[in-house]
Amino acid sequence: MKNPFLLPYSFDELLKLTNSEILIVRLLSTAFRGHLNSACSSESKNDKLKIALEQKRLQLQLEIIQISESFKKSDDDIIQTTLNIYNGLIRSEPAKKHDIYTRCPQFNRQKYLEQCRTHEYFWTNFIEPHILTGSKRLKSIKQQTSFILEPLLNEYKDRFRNWFIDIDDDKKNEESLINIFDILLPELSKEIKSILSTIEISYTIPETIANLINIIDNVMKRHISGREQTLNLASITGDLTFIALKLSIHKAIDIEKTKHRQWLDSTITDLNDIESIIIKQYSYNENTEKQADIFLQLLVKQIVNESNRIYKQILIDHLYIKIIDESSINSQNILYDAYEQSMNSKPINGENILKYIKNINRYCLEICFNKIDIIKQHIVNVNVNELIKKINECLLKVGQVIQNNECKNLEQLYADLIKELCLILPGFNSQSNINIKSSFDIDNSYQFKQYFLTMDILDSETFLANEINCIRKNFHYEANHTCRTLIKGILGCQSKCPGCGTKCENNEENHQHHFSQHHLSMAFTGWNIGEEKLPNLKLCYQNWHIDKFIIRDKEFFPISTYYQEYAKDWFDDLNEKSKTGINHSKEIPPQEQRRAWMAVRKKVVKRHGLNDYTSYDDKRYPSTIQSLSSNFKVKWKDLLNN
Repeated sequence: MKNPFLLPYSFDELLKLTNSEILIVRLLSTAFRGHLNSACSSESKNDKLKIALEQKRLQLQLEIIQISESFKKSDDDIIQTTLNIYNGLIRSEPAKKHDIYTRCPQFNRQKYLEQCRTHEYFWTNFIEPHILTGSKRLKSIKQQTSFILEPLLNEYKDRFRNWFIDIDDDKKNEESLINIFDILLPELSKEIKSILSTIEISYTIPETIANLINIIDNVMKRHISGREQTLNLASITGDLTFIALKLSIHKAIDIEKTKHRQWLDSTITDLNDIESIIIKQYSYNENTEKQADIFLQLLVKQIVNESNRIYKQILIDHLYIKIIDESSINSQNILYDAYEQSMNSKPINGENILKYIKNINRYCLEICFNKIDIIKQHIVNVNVNELIKKINECLLKVGQVIQNNECKNLEQLYADLIKELCLILPGFNSQSNINIKSSFDIDNSYQFKQYFLTMDILDSETFLANEINCIRKNFHYEANHTCRTLIKGILGCQSKCPGCGTKCENNEENHQHHFSQHHLSMAFTGWNIGEEKLPNLKLCYQNWHIDKFIIRDKEFFPISTYYQEYAKDWFDDLNEKSKTGINHSKEIPPQEQRRAWMAVRKKVVKRHGLNDYTSYDDKRYPSTIQSLSSNFKVKWKDLLNN
């Protein structure tokens, strides 16, 4: 809350607030200022002032609620904004054969709401309880008379007819349907929720929508490849896009409601505080020491808040410059480091290998955070120390000004103090543009000054210990948030090779072709060989022109035809590596990947439902390397609160 001795809030700050906040602040300041004038100029007693202020507070509280509701974004506003961004994005992307953007449908508000109604049963009975929560898996109960599986299969001809080309081929359709609900949708949901968990604004940005579409593309390539002859890809893409949009819209609506509730609670709390402080000022008007005490408390709080605001922006600016100038923070360097610290780790680090193959984009963020941790901590400490120094200077100046001031009137004293504080902290919100007509006189100037002489207000580390600790913690959080946002932009494209899951390293905006330095053994992402479901240990570009590629019931010969048809954006990179790549003429992955496989094979085999080899060539796949257990849990670093 701003300094209530000057009851109106600072209008300098209002430029950064929303329209609803501007109106609320004006309402508070004008109403309370006008009432205080009349109350203080009359002979009203303290109890009469309390009654009058209580009535005014209740009236303003109702008006605050009414005005805040009028400025809150409605669900329809959020839906329309999200759909406008989505439609603009898919229209702007160049159409390419087999590109997901050619299959993404346009959604106007009417079509989206119609889809919500059409898919209500599907969403309520399957998506929310069994996909979003991950509470059930269909394969594990396939042989049982399941309340999930049976209604799903009974409904599929009516509810999911448009997903299948041959609606009468029940056997293949059942297999495909279970694959979609048991594997594809949970994985899609998990990745979408991972992206949405980092969003803190109540509207969707194009980058988020693009990432959601990219996730759908990756998941479909991973789990639907080979079923193209039996599945209607355009229809499935449309429904998966609808799911992604609905999750995104729900997230935005939740954020808007939360922020509105927090703002309303905070504003009403401020309203109550102002009422309390007015009463205290009036009550303490004849008690100089108490008057000085409350003045000091409010002034110190404002100095701390303003210092915090100013130096938080300085912190963000310093981090931005440092990270942008840091030569090691670029996509290719980070991916190289990620590979070296996982696949090529010495001693071998199974957890890092799992991070690399499970969520390469998040792992790269961790790598970046580790790189900049010392720099980040230094910048935070420098700015916090400078902030403490400025607070000390401000408090010292407060003491000097008060001792040299007449101290006849709180309003005039505050104005004199603000002039000096603005010299120490440029950008300090002075409130000098407000014409304050009401203020309190200081009854005993000598006693008022003596109070400040006896108070040790200069040792801010002691006097403001709790506030400084909160600021330090808040600065660390802000630094992590800023770094994460900047690094995600630097790391760029999140597309992954459908064959091995490696991340794209192309930093060009709106690029048409992906590439990566390090492609992996396909076994890491669950590709298998034949009916035995043995891990496919070859790199995704090895035997590119002579091996066949069987995905479920469809055969691709040679392997390149699959990428040419279904992953065109990766084709050029893999085609070139099949001719000139360092391992193009071999039939085994490089040594570091063979060692890495032995370190995580039990976990990967279980995760993807593979059957492990009964034995390995010990010269190529050292048996001395112990695999992590199949139940091993990866521990991710908390990138905001570390």
